[in-house]
Amino acid sequence: MLRWDRGDGPREGFYTDDPADGVPFIRINNLKEHSVDLSDAMLITRKVHENTLKRTMVGPGSLIFAVTGDLGAASIIPQHVKEANLNSALVRIELDLTRITQKFFCYFFDTNLARNQIAFIGKGAAQHNLNVGEIGQVVIPLPPLPIQEQLVVQLDAAREKRAHTLARAEQVLAGLDGFLLETLGLSKSLLKVRRETFAVRLSSLKNSRLDVGFHVAEGSALRNGLYAEVPLRELVSFVSGGTPNKATPEFWKGEIPWMSPKDFGPYILNDSEDHISEEGRKKAGLALLPTGSVLVVVRSGVLKHSLPVALTSCPVTINQDLKALTPHPSAPIRGDYLAAYLSIMGRRILPSIVKHSTTVQSLNTPQLEELKIPLPPLETQEAIATEVGRRREEARLLREDTVRDWDAAKAEFERQLLGSAE
Repeated sequence: MLRWDRGDGPREGFYTDDPADGVPFIRINNLKEHSVDLSDAMLITRKVHENTLKRTMVGPGSLIFAVTGDLGAASIIPQHVKEANLNSALVRIELDLTRITQKFFCYFFDTNLARNQIAFIGKGAAQHNLNVGEIGQVVIPLPPLPIQEQLVVQLDAAREKRAHTLARAEQVLAGLDGFLLETLGLSKSLLKVRRETFAVRLSSLKNSRLDVGFHVAEGSALRNGLYAEVPLRELVSFVSGGTPNKATPEFWKGEIPWMSPKDFGPYILNDSEDHISEEGRKKAGLALLPTGSVLVVVRSGVLKHSLPVALTSCPVTINQDLKALTPHPSAPIRGDYLAAYLSIMGRRILPSIVKHSTTVQSLNTPQLEELKIPLPPLETQEAIATEVGRRREEARLLREDTVRDWDAAKAEFERQLLGSAE
C-alpha cells in the first residue's frame, strides 16, 4: 500500500441540490459490486470540492475502501464518474501495481480469509473503525500477476452468472402484477388519473419497470373488475401486538416466535429472531396467532415505498409494529389469497392507507379497514394463491442458487490463492 487518504465529513452549507454545481459525495451505501452507484448520492458544491475537501477527491480508476461500517468493502471508481469526494467512512488507497492488481485487491477483501483477519484485528474496539496501521496488518497472499488476473477472470465469470440468475428471479416476480390484474379482471389502464407527466426517482426503479401503473399508486383507478369488492373489516379481524417486559429475562427464554419487522423478507414466515415464553405472552396480553395468519407491517420507515406482507406457517405472536389479519370463520376469503393480493398490490394501495410523520411512517388503521378487496370464488382464490406461491418459491430457489454458487466460487478463489501464493 503506497498511499492512504481518508475522506471527510462535510458540514452545514456544503451540500447542494443543483446538479450543475454539485459534485457526488460518495458514502458506504454507494459502494456496489466493486463499483459505485450514484443514483442516490448527495452532492457538495464545487467550491467545497475544489477547496475544503480537495484532499478527498477521487476520479476514474481510484480505489476506495471502507474503514467504518462495512469494513473492508472495496470498489473502483468507474470511468464515467469523472470527479467525486469521499466521506469519512471511506479512504482512497494507492497500491503497488507491480505486485497487486486493483480487482484482485477488491475480490480478496470479499473472502472469509480477509474478513476473518479484519474481525480479529478490530476485536475489542469500541467502534467498528479501522486505521491505516490496522489495515496494514492484513496479510494478503500474493500470487504472480498473471495468476491474480486468472483468479479475477474466474470470479468475474461467477459474478456475471450470479447477476444473470438474480435477474431471472426478479423477472419471475415482476410478472406477478400482470398475472393478478388479469386474473381479477382489473383494468390495467390508469389513463384516467389527473396527471399526464410522471417523475420516478432512479433509485426507485425496480425490475426495469417504467410504466405508470407500477410507480403511480392510483388504486381507485383499478375498477371494473370481474368480482365484487368488500371492505377488509368485513372479512378479517385485526389483531395488534405488543412487547413483553424486557426487564424480565424469563419472558424471553421461550419457544414462541415473536415477530417484528426485522423478521420480514421471506414471504412465508416460519420462525423469528426473538422468542418468548408462554408466561411472557400471557403477561403482555398477546394473542397466539394461528398458522395462516396474514401479517402486515403497520409502523416502519419502509412504508415510505413498500408494504411488507407475510404469511405465517406456524403459530406466532407479534410486536406493536405489526398487525395480524385473521379471516372471520364465515368470511368467503382465504388467508393465502389475501396475503398474495396485498403483497402484489401494496405499491398501488399504500398511498391511500399510509400516514406520514416527522419520525416514522405508519398505516392509518381506519383506512386499512375500509380497503376494498376483490372476492373471486374460493377456488379462484386458491388458484391465485397457489400460483403466487409457486412463483415466489421459484424466485427463492434461484436466489438460494446464487448464494451457494457465489460462496463456492469465493471458496475456490481462496483455495487457489493459498496454493499459488509466493
